[in-house]
Amino acid sequence: MNHVAVVGAGVIGRAWVAQLVSRGVPVRVSDPSPDTWSLLERDVEQARPALVALGHDPGRWQDLVTVSSSPAEAVDGARFVQESGPEDEQVRGALYREIDEVAPPDVPVASSTSTMLPSRIAALAPEHPERFLVGHPTVADVDAAIAHGPGLRWALLGPLVNQHLSGGDGGLRHVLAHLGPPTEALMDDLGRSPLTPELVETLAAGVDDELAGVDQAAMAADRDALLIALLSAKAAARHLP
Repeated sequence: MNHVAVVGAGVIGRAWVAQLVSRGVPVRVSDPSPDTWSLLERDVEQARPALVALGHDPGRWQDLVTVSSSPAEAVDGARFVQESGPEDEQVRGALYREIDEVAPPDVPVASSTSTMLPSRIAALAPEHPERFLVGHPTVADVDAAIAHGPGLRWALLGPLVNQHLSGGDGGLRHVLAHLGPPTEALMDDLGRSPLTPELVETLAAGVDDELAGVDQAAMAADRDALLIALLSAKAAARHLP
């Protein structure tokens, strides 16, 4: 089985490695840090209890992982590339061009970018821009992403403590140092977002599609019961602030 290349092994890249090896997928990792292997060992082992609870034991995952000396070496022969480089257009552009030169045209390249638009990513990869992927969510996708992603964590810890934990050893300072400037640029670019009748209809129709065939009274009852159970579980937790 061809491997998956993970280009960039920061907090997000290492999380991708943990997910992939827990499914038995061979991975080649590229990152300039000399501590890449030790950080992978730490993070994958920290993730092991949660992965096992979800039915995906990483087992002897070390046999599936190779740390490569360059992005080109990691990408060579890969069937899929997951790019998780820094949120810096110049650095990412160099990575995209290196990936584009090595990977065959039919190999998809997915990005973990937080702020870059797909059109900008494509412009930075002039050889085969069509294979660079960023998700385009529907209304249902947005709900699912929040309900099964940050919403679960926000119910336990607030957004700032969760961001602090996502920053690894550097905590919130590391997150804001790397993601603060591009996030600030996005906020400056938002401008006005008028709630036009067309937008209202798009959102409402999307929710109608999402809930087609759903017993909404039963859904609300399930939600309330789970919230009560969550409150009880939080009250019993010893290490949540």
